[in-house]
Amino acid sequence: MNKCCPHCGSPRSSLYGVAVDLLSNEAVVDGVRHKVSAREAELLHIIIDCHPRVATMDHIIERIYAGHEPEDAYNTVKAFVWRLRRKLPASVVIETVQRKGHTIKRADASERKRDFNSASGIPAEVLR
Repeated sequence: MNKCCPHCGSPRSSLYGVAVDLLSNEAVVDGVRHKVSAREAELLHIIIDCHPRVATMDHIIERIYAGHEPEDAYNTVKAFVWRLRRKLPASVVIETVQRKGHTIKRADASERKRDFNSASGIPAEVLR
C-alpha cells in the first residue's frame, strides 16, 4: 500500500531537523527515530506541511478524515497532539494557537528545561 500524502504526494516531510515518514510511522528528530501511530505521523506531516502558517483544526480534520469525520473529531485530534507531544523530545514544540490550530517550532534552551510530571504529562510548575 502506498502511504504517500494525497495532498503533496510525498511520504516524507521535514522541518527544523524534524522529519516524519508516513511509510514507517516514525518521526526522526536530529537523527533519532521515534515510533508514532499512523494518525500521529499524519498529524505531524500536516503541521510541517502547513508551516509557517497555523494548521487549523478544520484543515487537520479534513486531511485526516477526508470528509468522513466522527462527531468527536476535535477531541480526537487534541488527543493525537497530546500523545505526539509526549513521544517527541522537548526540543520539538507542537504549539497550540488558541481557537485556530497547531504549529511546530524548535524549543529554545529555557523551554527545553521544562520539567514534566511523568505520570500526567502536566508541566511540573503547574502542579506546584
